[in-house]
Amino acid sequence: MNYYNRLTNRLVLTAAAALLAASPVSLLAADETKPSEETHPPQLTPEQMKQADTDFLREACSGGMLHVMASKYALSQVKSPQVRKLAEMLIEHHEKGLKTLADVAAKSGIELPKELLPPQRTMLDEAMTVKGEQFVAVYLINMTTLHVHDILAFSNAAAKSKNKDISGFASDTLPMLKKHLAEIKPMAAAEVELKEDI
Repeated sequence: MNYYNRLTNRLVLTAAAALLAASPVSLLAADETKPSEETHPPQLTPEQMKQADTDFLREACSGGMLHVMASKYALSQVKSPQVRKLAEMLIEHHEKGLKTLADVAAKSGIELPKELLPPQRTMLDEAMTVKGEQFVAVYLINMTTLHVHDILAFSNAAAKSKNKDISGFASDTLPMLKKHLAEIKPMAAAEVELKEDI
């Protein structure tokens, strides 16, 4: 086994199984209840709101590039028709999303990263140490994790950004992200189940 040793692989798959068992809907619901539980929610200054918008767009850009780059790598490594079809869809959708994001950022005066931010760079570099069909599990688990994270981040921006272009972009992108997760999650769960005896 050229990526995880036996013990590490078991731990990774256990963590992935726990993630796959969690419902993004319940995570979103929990996140959305926090403001109502506070008597006086903190009010952000205009500078803080601008920074929040900047952080969101920069991280969304890096995340979108990661989806595309990981999916292109998947096409170079994987033979499974189902996984290849998924990768092709993610490339098409996220490249289109990146173009829309660039337009929104330009209109909002926000500079986007031209390369992956460090967290996404690390994830991609580690994933790309896996070759061939062994990449299937890594790819599907990473795509599940990323889409859960994206749905939470985009939901937050859609609800809280005061910039109508940014909140609109986030709101318009959410259905695509949820559709992706609905397709990826069963594939990742099946892959974890297949490898649970490793």
